Amino acid sequence: MDEVPQGRMRQNINAAGLGVQNIRSSVGTVAVHVRFVNLTSTDVDIIWINEEGRGVRYGQLKNAQYLDISTYEGHPWIFRESGVGDILIGQPGRIAVYFPRRENLNTTNRVCVLITFPLMSLRDWAVRAVANFVEISPHALFNLPIPKEIRNLLVHRLQYVSIFEPNPLLGRLLRGTIQRYLNPSLQMPASQFLVDIANERPVEENQQ
Repeated sequence: MDEVPQGRMRQNINAAGLGVQNIRSSVGTVAVHVRFVNLTSTDVDIIWINEEGRGVRYGQLKNAQYLDISTYEGHPWIFRESGVGDILIGQPGRIAVYFPRRENLNTTNRVCVLITFPLMSLRDWAVRAVANFVEISPHALFNLPIPKEIRNLLVHRLQYVSIFEPNPLLGRLLRGTIQRYLNPSLQMPASQFLVDIANERPVEENQQ
């Protein structure tokens, strides 16, 4: 298991929502030493929610990596799948938001928090798998032989994923594809659509 150094630059998260609401840090006086361990098969962002309710990314963990943090009681943390935005959970307790707690005030031992996937239904896993495929080939959204209910869930997930996509061009391509799917009047030849995306021109501009 590999440790991730704390020396990385902290990054403010200004994306449209952190997946949690009405949560922020309070004044902390009791120090808590924590070790976050990534037990998932994906990269995970470790995010502290500051006093303003905004996210501050402290690091990114790959599978089996860990990060040692000194924090305070009253300072919430969340764990998010990198590039996707899904909220993961911390063990023990299967919690989406981790509030550090020092169990014994006379010890400085680290609290170990294990990061895992939340419990999901087979349908949710299926939507996730198809969404991963569509991310690679967005135009497949128009041709997939899947039920309408699943397709609607897929579109909703892709809208969310596109917000957190680290590649700006791919994120724009996803949003443009979803827009075309939701509004058939915006249909155009795929080649022209890709040219517009590459030139960073909004889809609507080509329709006027």
